[in-house]
Amino acid sequence: MSLVIPIVLAAGASSRMGRPKALLDFDGHSCLELVLAACQGEELGLGRPIVVTAPDGESVRAHLRAVGTTVTEAVNPRPELGQLSSLQAGLRLLPTGSDGFLIFPMDHPLVRADDVGPLVAAFTARRPGQRLFVPSFAKRRGHPVLLDASLAPELLALLSEGSARALFSAHEHELVYVEAVSDRVLVDMDTPDDYQRCLDRYRTERRAGLPPR
Repeated sequence: MSLVIPIVLAAGASSRMGRPKALLDFDGHSCLELVLAACQGEELGLGRPIVVTAPDGESVRAHLRAVGTTVTEAVNPRPELGQLSSLQAGLRLLPTGSDGFLIFPMDHPLVRADDVGPLVAAFTARRPGQRLFVPSFAKRRGHPVLLDASLAPELLALLSEGSARALFSAHEHELVYVEAVSDRVLVDMDTPDDYQRCLDRYRTERRAGLPPR
């Protein structure tokens, strides 16, 4: 089993949401708890998650400690530079010997462990020349994405205010699309209306009998 480390990006200002996405409530579970639950499960075999927060994100860090989830905490000193700067903060704490890392933005709270599973399976069975694994549903790219650890130095070398898209463009020939089991990988959450839609769907899935996170 390959050692894959989830990097959970929770340092954004959530300016369009008006409050931290990580702490949004889903019937007694925070958005952050849902994201971390998607990275758990013996069948996934993922390593200890790295959660990236902002310097003023004490409320998120306090929540992590309160729920007792075992994670590695990373602080992005300049979250205003954008998501890449948070990813770089997480990558600096990537354990030696890691085979890959899962980039998990906080705005995809509906993703479950069975959505992450196909990515991990594809990565574990990868062939030479396959280093970027992206979930796909109805020919659309989703999140989270899984990258080979050998790509970390290139991401760290990018300007923090830039974008990881540059790396994806440079390595498009090494990209593998992994068919997702659900369109959950496409559902993001940026605004209060998005949050309500995600909450409604979360409740619908629970009523339909999907097991708790």
